[in-house]
Amino acid sequence: MAVAQRYGRRDPMNDPLLAEEARKRKTIRSWGVVVIVIFVAGIIFTNIPRATTNADRRVQLRSEATQINNDLLGCNTAIRDAFDALQAIERNPVKNAKIGATLLSQDQAECTVVNSDILSLVETTPPNAMIKLNISSVINDYYRWAFPNADALIAYVTSFAKDRTSVKLRNDILGRFAAMQKNLNLGNAGIEKIAKSIGMNVAPLHYYNLSNVPKGILTIKK
Repeated sequence: MAVAQRYGRRDPMNDPLLAEEARKRKTIRSWGVVVIVIFVAGIIFTNIPRATTNADRRVQLRSEATQINNDLLGCNTAIRDAFDALQAIERNPVKNAKIGATLLSQDQAECTVVNSDILSLVETTPPNAMIKLNISSVINDYYRWAFPNADALIAYVTSFAKDRTSVKLRNDILGRFAAMQKNLNLGNAGIEKIAKSIGMNVAPLHYYNLSNVPKGILTIKK
């Protein structure tokens, strides 16, 4: 018995219109499969690990050096402000002692993880390519410039503002400046070594140091 007779429908094998509709549906399904395959292949291709080139490393190192500098600028400004406050107290103790003490207290916090930039310096994870080049050790050297050394420096300046006769405090300040310079030199040497290994140059970082201290401000009062 014919399909049309059994079910009241036309036999698609004998009906040109039904056959054409079936062909179109099959074509649409085939293209759908092709699109899905291309989409999946694209995802797989874009997620295939790509070898890191020296050009990539140079971009990453330049970014790391810029970020390190930006993270330390707040602490550097705090050190300069601390010596400005000390100088103001020296010029007019009665008028500036209270204001200077407040500023010194605020300055010291800038060289600890209370400062979000310093926190970022120690918590941000560098790219894997930079970690393999030992950038973490370099970051630690720069971090130690700020903490504990710059932090302690400002603490000593704060105490020295109250007691200008203390030889110990003066020597503590000089000692911290020396430690900070050592950390800065280590950081600069480390980042320069990385830079040379990937065929580039980086400018060393420079911050407030003993030569920037106002002349005579560390003189012991008799």
